[in-house]
Amino acid sequence: MMIKKIITLLIALGLLHHSASAQTPDPGFQQHGQYTVHYSIFSSTFILPDIAKSYNLKRSKNEVLLNIMVAKGDQAGGVPVAIEGTVKNMLQQQKPLKFITIDEKDTVYYLAPIRVSNKEIMHFTISTKPEGAQTPLITQFTKTVYADK
Repeated sequence: MMIKKIITLLIALGLLHHSASAQTPDPGFQQHGQYTVHYSIFSSTFILPDIAKSYNLKRSKNEVLLNIMVAKGDQAGGVPVAIEGTVKNMLQQQKPLKFITIDEKDTVYYLAPIRVSNKEIMHFTISTKPEGAQTPLITQFTKTVYADK
């Protein structure tokens, strides 16, 4: 329950920060029919040490976490999905993302660690397929990502 509260707070903070700093605000979600794919990125140091340890997450100034949650209809929590994705930097170097499932009583989140050296513009392609869906939901977005200082 604690990680759900932390991630919800981080999603809100990420959306506020991004909205305040960008000319065209990124809403942090994309609608795909009855599903909404929510995404945010935050520093891994925001996760408390004991929570990071319990989910085998690395806390580092040079590591951020991509958070993905897929909601169905007007449900508040995330639903289970098959997920995979890639991140590409400005030099067109592409890396697969390795997601960690955070499955709580009433929601499911997916976190993927990403190493950053400073300020980087990253292009994400995420494929999520909810249980029972015929085709995957493809979500693409670009974010400027910063290492903690």
